[in-house]
Amino acid sequence: MSLPRQLLPGATYLVTRRCTQRQFLLRPAPLLNQIVAFCLALAAWRTGVRLHAVCVMSNHWHLVLTDPHARLPECLHWAHTYIARCVNLLYDRTENVWDPREYSAVLLEHPDDVLDKIVYTLAHPVTAHLVAHARDWPGFHTAALSF
Repeated sequence: MSLPRQLLPGATYLVTRRCTQRQFLLRPAPLLNQIVAFCLALAAWRTGVRLHAVCVMSNHWHLVLTDPHARLPECLHWAHTYIARCVNLLYDRTENVWDPREYSAVLLEHPDDVLDKIVYTLAHPVTAHLVAHARDWPGFHTAALSF
């Protein structure tokens, strides 16, 4: 049995979660992008988590976030539950969406680590040789947002 996850108020994490059997259940589509954006925003709003960078690939996702109130498990529970329900409705399926293993949450202790993981997250479609520029990735990602 693994040790319980240590939750630190104000900590910043790189979170990764895969789809079950590495299926392409998160493949880019306008409606899926809206679903993910809404579910993430709702989960973050409910728990006070601050999202810094998001990149949804076809079979996994990466998030860089700060957890001011040590509510990371609750935030990810809401996000994963809502997204899974919506994905199953979207594709008329009833099976698991997420890999049965827990999500990975890597504590980012130094500001340089945070910046490095934000760049890693936003550039992931480019480093995977799927697009030439991050802004061209059709899946949901925060590199395409303009403020």
